[in-house]
Amino acid sequence: MSYQHRNVTVILLALMAAPLVEATSAHTWVGGNGNDSNAGTQTSPYATFQTAVNNTSAGGLVSVASPGDFGAVTISHSITIDGGGIGGSITFTGAEGIYVYASTSDTITLRHLTVNGLGVGQYAIYLSQGLNYVIEDCHLENFTTIGIGLQSSSTANVVVRNTTITGGQIGVRTYQSSGQVNYDSLSLRNVSISGASGAGVFSRNGIMEISDSIITQSYVGVEADTSAYINVANSVISLNGTDEEAFTGGTIYVSNNNTLYANNGTGGASGGGLMSVVDSRAMRAGSVAPPPPDKPRQHRQ
Repeated sequence: MSYQHRNVTVILLALMAAPLVEATSAHTWVGGNGNDSNAGTQTSPYATFQTAVNNTSAGGLVSVASPGDFGAVTISHSITIDGGGIGGSITFTGAEGIYVYASTSDTITLRHLTVNGLGVGQYAIYLSQGLNYVIEDCHLENFTTIGIGLQSSSTANVVVRNTTITGGQIGVRTYQSSGQVNYDSLSLRNVSISGASGAGVFSRNGIMEISDSIITQSYVGVEADTSAYINVANSVISLNGTDEEAFTGGTIYVSNNNTLYANNGTGGASGGGLMSVVDSRAMRAGSVAPPPPDKPRQHRQ
């Protein structure tokens, strides 16, 4: 599926936004025993996140009243979805678990959510348009393609905190249009990424900061492509086929006691890329055999 696959949804999203004119509340609820015909209150919750979002006013809050699977959701306006102490679950088998195409001034916050692709869903979270995003205390798993994908055509700022991302081709990816450098920034803090068949983290035409995080058991730990700037600090990059690799026009800064343990090696700079490693420990107590040489590098598309 093309990375431009969601452009065709703009018209559909305009139709989905129509119910907001008659939004009933700034705070709605979903519950495992809910029904989408309910009032959306704590005692009479909706069954799905989509119905709750459609009936929550811009800047409002969706909360979870009781455990359940609340389904994939498309977000088209400022909102917070918070699973709270209960946690909110989303299983999906299609393109995305959470898809965002909002206004270029909107803020979207996702907290205490588990997004599970059941081994067939493609993108756990796909951020297509919005201004500010906060993703925290979430678990993304069993997706096939990307855990968090950012492909915004306008300014976007993303903060991911206290989150685990497991499997897929790429854990976190930015792939902006040419000329988008310095428009978009993504910060990962206390994030664990593991088991990516391509790259744990990949950036193209974007700025990314990684701190206090773990990237492990992936084909490549951190990869920077054209016009990408990635700073990695106070993090552990271990048990990957290659720890870091910067391609033409890409830059990776590794600083402040990063621990590179049992990787097959540092890919370093390739074709004009820049690697800078300062005050970091590189412990090679073992080696991890990389995937076969002919493995397709689909994450560089």
